[in-house]
Amino acid sequence: MNTITSDSKRIHLHQGGRAPRALLAGLFSVGVLTGAAALGACDSGDSGTSPEGLRVRLYDSPLAPSPYVGVGLLYMRVLGPDLGAQGITNLVPFVPGGGSASVSAVPYSPSGEPRQVVVEGWSSNAAGEPVQLLSRGRSVEATVREDLPVQDLAVFMAQVNTVVPLTDSLGLQSQALTTGRVAHTMTETASDEVIIAGGGIIDGQNPQWWTKDGFSALLDTIEVIDTRTNTHRLSAGKLVFQRAWHTGTALGDGRVLVAGGWVTNQGARQASSTVEVIEPRSDTAAKVLAQQMAKARVGHTATLLDAKTLTILFVGGDTDGNATFEVWDPFKGSPAGARPLPDGQLRRFHAAERFEARDPAAPSGATRPAVLVVGGESESQPLGSALVYDIKSDLMLEQPGSLSKGPRTQLTATYVPSQGKVYIVGGYSTLDRNGASNAIDVYDVNAATPEAAFLTGVGGFNLAHARGGHTATLAGSDEVIIAGGSGTGGAAQETLEIIHQFLKEEIDSTTGQKVLKPFITVAFACDDPTCPEVPNLPAGRFGHAAIATESGMVLFSGGVTGGGTSGVGHVTDLSVYNPQ
Repeated sequence: MNTITSDSKRIHLHQGGRAPRALLAGLFSVGVLTGAAALGACDSGDSGTSPEGLRVRLYDSPLAPSPYVGVGLLYMRVLGPDLGAQGITNLVPFVPGGGSASVSAVPYSPSGEPRQVVVEGWSSNAAGEPVQLLSRGRSVEATVREDLPVQDLAVFMAQVNTVVPLTDSLGLQSQALTTGRVAHTMTETASDEVIIAGGGIIDGQNPQWWTKDGFSALLDTIEVIDTRTNTHRLSAGKLVFQRAWHTGTALGDGRVLVAGGWVTNQGARQASSTVEVIEPRSDTAAKVLAQQMAKARVGHTATLLDAKTLTILFVGGDTDGNATFEVWDPFKGSPAGARPLPDGQLRRFHAAERFEARDPAAPSGATRPAVLVVGGESESQPLGSALVYDIKSDLMLEQPGSLSKGPRTQLTATYVPSQGKVYIVGGYSTLDRNGASNAIDVYDVNAATPEAAFLTGVGGFNLAHARGGHTATLAGSDEVIIAGGSGTGGAAQETLEIIHQFLKEEIDSTTGQKVLKPFITVAFACDDPTCPEVPNLPAGRFGHAAIATESGMVLFSGGVTGGGTSGVGHVTDLSVYNPQ
């Protein structure tokens, strides 16, 4: 097993481990200074004292390729908001069987500043310089203080651009759901947990899994992944209601709010306005809050507007023929009630994404928060229209323009802050889910006018594979990982595609000089050397869930495999993609 330990002076990385992966018996050390003392170097020897700070263990999956194949250099970083963009770093030769190194000292975090350890494996050239990133792992965040007991952190190492089984750090076992499910929620909490709640079980040749009658059963079970150890467990506590196509919202204190959806109540299946709260680090049953939504909603969206007041924007999902939204909090409910959407358009299975736009009326650098609501479906057709909720003015506005590449439902919208863009990807072009789109529309949050927000000239910017019921997850600062879904005909997709930004060499038309310009493309078996080689999921799936965890990896859970002309099955494996 590979271990980083820390006493009151330094953090050590020991890497040795289980039999066919015994690669390095050496040591990294990171000094720890108190207060605002100047950073300096410490020796790499072991003080011989008991660990009193951090102890981090590196491990990998026995079922995945070794993350150390081809590695010539190991790069260790300790990150924190007060440590600069690169953190405290060191790059040392990879020496199987031995070696040691030290890095500059890291301050304690007396005010709670987080520390995160990142370890990367790089190939090297004859001069001992890094050439290519091959593997990476990172710990959860932790504070380093003299008064804290030893903290055990686990770093799951995997080759980059691979999909591997989620593996726990205690027994090196692949993790899986107890019950396969679709239409569930997966939410990462502030308590180092991922909460998987509810959903449904479907059967039949071509079930209508997006409808109330498409389920043979709804679920009230809660499954939990402890991200400190990547250990999965079935919670002893359950939801009060069996529910599917609900929403899950993480609060800053670790709690998760589950709202709406189809529920089973006294044997009947109906739309719900109830809100339940799941407590962090607890196997107790969820509790129904006194403050419900103003209306029952299914296939709606929930967007956290304010982490301090716990205000949530619920949009659409109405089941009574009306089209509404509401602004809710757990203390007052929805004081303004359910308000009509400005276009009067019934909407469900749409996408909603919070973003920050430049505020022209405010000082330079100031932003104005808003929520883009786009696509989805009415009772009769997919939608191409969009709405924008202005958080400061509490106004829901019609967005001029629409999706230029056609209406679609069960699409995704992902905001990339570093680019100021929202990528609106894929979706079904027919209500029966037999028609899917490969479209990518681009929404510029800082457009000069609302009319110019949906970019033109992106007709050739599309996915390689049409899909709906997929996931899209922001990984790092500018990579959108698009996974799974079902294509035209309803068969599950196993492919991944990545929207990413890269620098391309061009000749400046004015100066004639070579310059590097940023470009954005979709990577899928791309021949451009800047494109990552993108793997497939271990099995096709649609209706699954995905999140980017604190480890930097994208976690996939649940969904349905098969479809089309074949039967369907539920996916139980828990897999992670380690992006480049």
